[in-house]
Amino acid sequence: MTRVPRPAEGIRAGTEAAERSITGQADAGMDADAIARHQDDAAARVLSNAVTGQDRAFARGYSVTASALVADLRDLDRPEPARLSPRPPSRPIGHVIRREGEREAG
Repeated sequence: MTRVPRPAEGIRAGTEAAERSITGQADAGMDADAIARHQDDAAARVLSNAVTGQDRAFARGYSVTASALVADLRDLDRPEPARLSPRPPSRPIGHVIRREGEREAG
């Protein structure tokens, strides 16, 4: 009996290929923009060479995974916003501002 490959297998293979490629590039010190350009070219090449349904599933898995991983890398490259410490009040808490001529209760 001949086994017919399922699309999920192609998607999984494309996902794994993208993960290996991008991990290797990031570990080698490539910045996220350079990785994105390379992965866009690779995904287009894989899709244009796809002949079978399995090939197209591989291309889909590769493209979706590459896009997600590049977005994650870009997020990591972005500096975190500066964290502001809470500013202490300029007057002691409970201090009441009185209008001129107003008397203190008591």
